[in-house]
Amino acid sequence: MLLDDRFLAVAQRWPRLMSRVLRESASQLARFSDDLAISQLPRVEDRLLAMFWTLADRWGARSGNDVRVRLAVTHGTLGRLIGARRPTVSLGLRSLAETGALRREGDDWLMPITSLDGFGPVAAMPVQRPAAPRPRVPQSAEPASLIARSAALRAEIASGRARRAATIAEARRLRLTLRGDLEATA
Repeated sequence: MLLDDRFLAVAQRWPRLMSRVLRESASQLARFSDDLAISQLPRVEDRLLAMFWTLADRWGARSGNDVRVRLAVTHGTLGRLIGARRPTVSLGLRSLAETGALRREGDDWLMPITSLDGFGPVAAMPVQRPAAPRPRVPQSAEPASLIARSAALRAEIASGRARRAATIAEARRLRLTLRGDLEATA
């Protein structure tokens, strides 16, 4: 497991760290669910357009009546993103360009705002995710109290390290003792 008991011990001391990890996990889960929903769309044109709108949500910029996404990517890479083969992606992109729903200018992909109209009720969903809440910093915190709190936290950390080192040393001693008892009985 990537995050083990050591991480939990650190997270208990710094709740903001755990809050950030949970926010990032939720964000990653939302992106995964978007990708899963996109891969379930039956038409490759719909998958491409939905994927580009998801990318526009994160990295797009408004340009008049269009949304511009700067993305240097091959048709094969787009196929891997939406679960289609390269030739199918090329045909889908050509179809979207013919209808005016998506066009390419160099490394930029442009989509008119009206390209979402074809999605029906899905288009009514908000395009942007709500911003993560910013951590509140106490305004009345005096530097002296912050320094004292920091010193207390450092002492707590040092004490915890000493306890962990003692526990590890005791575990090693017990393991060696147990290993010696097992060898003696064998």
